[in-house]
Amino acid sequence: MKRNLLLSLLVVVALFFTGCFETTEEITVNADGTGSYNMNMDMSGLFQFFDAMSSMDTSAASSKKKKEKMDTTITMRTFTDTAANLTVAQKALLHDATMKMVMDEEAQQFKMNMAFPFKQLSDVEKIIALSHSTSGTNIMGKMVLPGEVAESNNAPAMPDLGSYFDMTLQPHLIERKLNKEKYKSLNGDMQQNGMGESAEMLGSVKMNTVIHLPVAAKKAVGTGLILSADKKTVTISGTMEDLTKNPEKFSYRIEY
Repeated sequence: MKRNLLLSLLVVVALFFTGCFETTEEITVNADGTGSYNMNMDMSGLFQFFDAMSSMDTSAASSKKKKEKMDTTITMRTFTDTAANLTVAQKALLHDATMKMVMDEEAQQFKMNMAFPFKQLSDVEKIIALSHSTSGTNIMGKMVLPGEVAESNNAPAMPDLGSYFDMTLQPHLIERKLNKEKYKSLNGDMQQNGMGESAEMLGSVKMNTVIHLPVAAKKAVGTGLILSADKKTVTISGTMEDLTKNPEKFSYRIEY
């Protein structure tokens, strides 16, 4: 498998799911109820893996290969407007969304940001649900991979918070609760995705949530929750290991 193709496949596996190394889910709510839902992924650690692969390839072609560099922004409507498997309402949700990719092999930097503007807070629940659906992941795959590869890519997804928690987003209320029935499948999901024997690495997979409120929070409850001094920014941080051992760390309830 070519190096750049492998890189693309790894991107798709990480896309919309717990990233290879660190993901930051960010919700910004404006005073009028509009805002943006962003998923930031830092996968720079992949270059350590590629460096290890390169060290085993002593061919002249490998040693002379030019370092890759990319900084691009893709408008999602280029792909979603013509997608036959999306409804009119789903296309509207993704119409103004963008994906920005920055990759600098020399600097060993690989980051991705997916930004979804929303008109009302309840749209975030729909965006998250769509991102985890087959339709959503197929669209994202096409944005990163060549057409034929995107269609044939069936790489398993990493476990993520959206798989085991229920979200409620309403005016003046944002809440994430552990779904105990869904959570029962976590161990099986990790075994299926080849992570069952990688417990020692789970602590290095970081998962963050940052919520920017238009006004100070009236109530913010959660064992892993940190509230800023002005009570307008909420941060929840943890690791994949926390998800397996203490999932309630990612639960919270915010009233504002």
